[in-house]
Amino acid sequence: QKKNHIAIVVDEHGGISGITTLEDVVEEIIGEIIDETDRMTPDIVRLKGNKWFVAGKIDIDDLNKELDIKIPESSTYDTFSGFFLEQIGRIPKSGESIIINKWTATVKDMDGNRIQSFIIKKE
Repeated sequence: QKKNHIAIVVDEHGGISGITTLEDVVEEIIGEIIDETDRMTPDIVRLKGNKWFVAGKIDIDDLNKELDIKIPESSTYDTFSGFFLEQIGRIPKSGESIIINKWTATVKDMDGNRIQSFIIKKE
C-alpha cells in the first residue's frame, strides 16, 4: 500500500480547479526534486559521426556549451525548441530542418504541438 499526499486546488469561486501533490508544492518553492521514481534521461547524446540527439527542452546555454553551436541569447526563448519555433515561425512537423551556423537541426519527435527531440548534425 502506498500513501500519497494530495490536495484539491480550489479557485476563487470555490470551484475545484484541480489536484496537486505535496511534491509539486515543494518543487514550486525550492525547485526540482529528483527522487528514485524520476527517470533521468540526458538532454544531449552523441550519436555516430557528427550527429547528436538533443532534447527539445535543453537550455540554450547548455547546448552552446556542449556543442559550441553559438545560438544567440534572447528574451523570447530559453530552450532549443523555443529557438527552433522562433526561427521557423510555425509548429513544425517531424523531419523538418533548419540550418544554424554550419549545423543542421532536424525535428525527430513531436508530442502534439511540442517538439520533444532533434537530431543535430555538424556539416
